[in-house]
Amino acid sequence: MLNLFLSVLISLFTVTASGAYDYNYELHGLYSETGAYVSPVNVTVHTLTDSSVVLVDGFTVFGLNQTPLEFTWSLDGGGTRQIHVKSDNETVYFFAPEDAYAVYSFNIRDYVGAIGQSNSQLESVRVVNGTEQIIESVLIWNTETSIPLYLVKNKVYILQVRLPDDEVYRFGYFIPGDQTPPTLTITNLGFDDAYQPVNKWIQIVATRPNATHIQINYNDTLGQTLSVFAEIQLRNGTQIWNDTQTEDAYVFNWYGANNETEYVVKVLASHGYYSMIEYSKILAGVSPHEAPPDWSPIGGGSYILSIFIIIATGGAVSALNKAVGLFVTASVASALTALNWIAIPYEMLVLALAISVLMGLTGRG
Repeated sequence: MLNLFLSVLISLFTVTASGAYDYNYELHGLYSETGAYVSPVNVTVHTLTDSSVVLVDGFTVFGLNQTPLEFTWSLDGGGTRQIHVKSDNETVYFFAPEDAYAVYSFNIRDYVGAIGQSNSQLESVRVVNGTEQIIESVLIWNTETSIPLYLVKNKVYILQVRLPDDEVYRFGYFIPGDQTPPTLTITNLGFDDAYQPVNKWIQIVATRPNATHIQINYNDTLGQTLSVFAEIQLRNGTQIWNDTQTEDAYVFNWYGANNETEYVVKVLASHGYYSMIEYSKILAGVSPHEAPPDWSPIGGGSYILSIFIIIATGGAVSALNKAVGLFVTASVASALTALNWIAIPYEMLVLALAISVLMGLTGRG
């Protein structure tokens, strides 16, 4: 009884004492990614000036007066995971892979300038005991350097970027395997409907990584999949590919797609809890984007020829009607500018056309 009282007293003192620090954290670990407790773990806390080690055994309250940057811990099979600190007070969980894992390096292309210069993180998220948990969080130093994440093979992760304002941009689901990790692209700040799960426990995602490759990711976190039938059809209903598997997590791949052809992906899963699960999605064709024709070689790059054409045309027509002459001159100059024969600011061309129209309307031609 005395030992229990002392344990409670020490716990209360620890929690109270941590409140005296500027930065306070509740640390939980080490847990398997399935949610089971594994063992105590030494976690290194990195600050701007130094680092220290704290032993986390199930639950530990930790405080310090320096700004923490990240927590890191070693994996038994090699490698180091990290969690980037997001706030002055937060709860952090530390997870270990429950099966074979590998390091996957991701490149990010930010086309909207969302990441900024600092303090954005690439996060791997996984559903643990029905709740999304951050498995790893790595600072993005710049978009030119690849970012490593330690992921368990054939398990489903959500990849996302946490931006400086704490907004989250999700790339969607990724099932690690032997494939090269895709380039993660930020093109807008909205969520992609393609990455919404079928329900809380079943995720099915059909994507087109490139023009000839169609990929279907299937994941059942309940573990009650009986069979999964995936097929790809043309828009007229003609089946051109299919496969059947019985795994709870599987990645279907088909590499025979035609560039500009639209395809319909259909998945029918037989499930021990949900009975039957259906999924379908249309994947648009990928049309090649060709550059507009360049007519400048025809003009030989000669400004003299272009000026001669403009003066000759304008002079000939202006002799009959000034307004029409100005309009034709501006039109010819616009055409030559579009052909890259001559460089005239479009503002000047629009102004000349507008003046010619006003001259015509007022009868001053």
